[in-house]
Amino acid sequence: MSTEPGFVDGRVDAFRVERNLALIFTLLAAVLSGVMTGYWLWVLEPALRDDAESRARALAQAQARGIEWLVGRDLPPEQLLDALETRLDAILLLKEDQGGQALTHHVRLELDPDVVDLPEAARVIERGEDACAHCFIIEVPLYHPRHYSLVGVATFAANTGSLEVLLTNVRSTFLWTGGAILLLIATAWIGVSWLLRRLRESESNLSSLLDVAPFPILLLERDSPQIRRTNHAARDYLRLAPDPGGRLTSAAWETLISNSLPTAGDEQSEVHSSTATTAVRSGRSSRRPRSISPARRIR
Repeated sequence: MSTEPGFVDGRVDAFRVERNLALIFTLLAAVLSGVMTGYWLWVLEPALRDDAESRARALAQAQARGIEWLVGRDLPPEQLLDALETRLDAILLLKEDQGGQALTHHVRLELDPDVVDLPEAARVIERGEDACAHCFIIEVPLYHPRHYSLVGVATFAANTGSLEVLLTNVRSTFLWTGGAILLLIATAWIGVSWLLRRLRESESNLSSLLDVAPFPILLLERDSPQIRRTNHAARDYLRLAPDPGGRLTSAAWETLISNSLPTAGDEQSEVHSSTATTAVRSGRSSRRPRSISPARRIR
């Protein structure tokens, strides 16, 4: 492992940190958008449509019971035809409370001529608007109330206008909510980037100050006497030079290592070498810089 020559050159690669941070926030925004989109497409919207269709089917079955009751009265053909047309018109008059739209756009009634006595031209009775692209098409079989035999089929085109309004409102709420969350993520990313930039500037100022300090400073590896970083004063005082492996070393430094560096937080030791008399104080953690300063010679 090569030794970094100074504290200034040992700064963290800010571009890499900010790039990774931007990637993390981008992935967070993408995952959040994907989860919200998937939840809307495959969970919420189908659930709302199924609920609306089940309600429309329940209403159609309730209306079909009234038609079966008319068929079971065994009325004369003309009177039965008038009663069925009146019933179908009444179904089309039912409207929603809020929007005022008709609950049913179209009704088609097909009766079995072998069971129901109606004029030949009235075997199929239709009422309402034919064109309804988004309606729920619901077919309900009709049974004779006494004989329980199949007498025909009623087809209802249920209105989906209220459902489309509900889906639009919920979709808009999802979009606004997702946009607000993405805005918060972007704001958090900008804030964190600003803090990292301030931290980098502070670290750069401190590193520059340590590098030009007049007293020797060394930063060692954890649990190892290998030098990680030094300032100019330490390199000049200990005459440090890179070895073939790229690590800084010198005879004075090897003397310090051979005489054992202190390990306790408040321990001091003095080592005499051929080049300098040096007092060494070590911190409690190997991450703290260790300061080496010249000791005064006692005459």
